[in-house]
Amino acid sequence: MKFTIFKRMAFGYGLIMLMVIFMGIYVTLKLNQLSEINFKIAKVDGAIISMGEQLLESLFSQAGFEMKYLISGDPIFTRSSTARRLRSQKPWTRSQLSRIQRVKTGGPPISSSVQFLCRSF
Repeated sequence: MKFTIFKRMAFGYGLIMLMVIFMGIYVTLKLNQLSEINFKIAKVDGAIISMGEQLLESLFSQAGFEMKYLISGDPIFTRSSTARRLRSQKPWTRSQLSRIQRVKTGGPPISSSVQFLCRSF
């Protein structure tokens, strides 16, 4: 069988087309894997960030009550009422910290500072 120029060119183009098709399939599969990983990361990190923001908001609110007491001297903002507010928010804070731990399971271990806060609260 004699390879003419036409046969060589047709074989070369066919080989190039096959390589492009296989590369397209490979890239599609890898992008799908990458998007799954990104989705999992965004889901976990987004939940942790929103819960952390809620906890910070609660702490800032408590600090605001202390500042109001210092400025106004109103007994509503005394330590006893602050302690009552802290006790009333304790279950909510514990639930938020446990949600953070549940979200983080399967991932890297939760930092020691967060574990310390969970135990001390």
